Amino acid sequence: MSQDSGLRAPCHGSETMNIRMLQTSARGYLEKALSEQEKAFLEQDEALLRSEAQKKDLKKQLEESEAQNKVLKKQLEENVAQNKVLAQREKQLQQWNNSIMLEKKKADEKVLLLSEEHKREKNELFRTIIELEKQLDVKSTLALEIERIRGALLLIKQMHEDGDLQGRNKMNKFQELLKKKEEDLTMVELIVKEWISNDEIQEAQKELIIGLWDSSNQAFIHVERVGVDINPFQTTTSRNFFEEANIELLELWSLWAEYTRDESWHPFKVIVDKVGNAKEIIDEEDATLKFIMNEFDEEFYKFVTTALVKVNENENKNDPSYNHIRPVMWNCKTGRRATVRDLYLKAVDWWNKA
Repeated sequence: MSQDSGLRAPCHGSETMNIRMLQTSARGYLEKALSEQEKAFLEQDEALLRSEAQKKDLKKQLEESEAQNKVLKKQLEENVAQNKVLAQREKQLQQWNNSIMLEKKKADEKVLLLSEEHKREKNELFRTIIELEKQLDVKSTLALEIERIRGALLLIKQMHEDGDLQGRNKMNKFQELLKKKEEDLTMVELIVKEWISNDEIQEAQKELIIGLWDSSNQAFIHVERVGVDINPFQTTTSRNFFEEANIELLELWSLWAEYTRDESWHPFKVIVDKVGNAKEIIDEEDATLKFIMNEFDEEFYKFVTTALVKVNENENKNDPSYNHIRPVMWNCKTGRRATVRDLYLKAVDWWNKA
């Protein structure tokens, strides 16, 4: 029994050591496991915290993104609205542009038509004026021929005062020729009068008088006052008659008006220049003009002769306005009343400068 006890004692000690070793090993393992588990928990907590932070960041980013999306959506809607407005404006502009182009096309066509019409009217008027000038030349030629025939008749009458047969035959021949020329002249005068009284020509002359009224005296064509002007008479009578000036003024002016109305008084003579052109000039040997030269001064005589030329250019003594001052268009270069051709050229000059 003692022996068995002695044998069990070492065995019991060995088991105890083993148990302790196992316990120590188990405790170490457990501590390690607990440490690792605690570390894992800490890592898990940290990961969870990071995840929460990331979730917050993501949420914030999402909110910001949604806000940006709302702004972008609003901007997009505004852009769409603006695009619609711009599209409408572009459509309106296109319509306006088309309308303007159409109006411009119509205006261009109208201007072209007017230009062609003006060109046609200008050519037609020019042809009319050329024909009128031809008739005026014919009239002038006939008038000169009539004056020559009358002169020839007077010469024949003086040479054959005894009334011999040869003289009578010549007289009859020239009288027939004179009658024919006078009839031709009457016909031409009627044609010219009809053309000059044409409404369009009269209207054009009125417009030219209005346009030229304020023109300089140095202009090629300007408005001249023609008629029995009382102002020079007033100046002359004031110099020569003093107290009785008013009475003499009326008498002198009335006498002048009477002379200008007298168709038999024509103090002009026909001359032929070196190139064969005939024209009328003042006859300084006329008795009435000599009287004026002797009784008054040279200035007044010059006025009378100048006025006679102007009145002769505006020849129509039966016109009620004949003894009144009236505006006519005057050619300063020729010192004569402007012809229809002169006025036409002046009008064309204005037209080209407009």
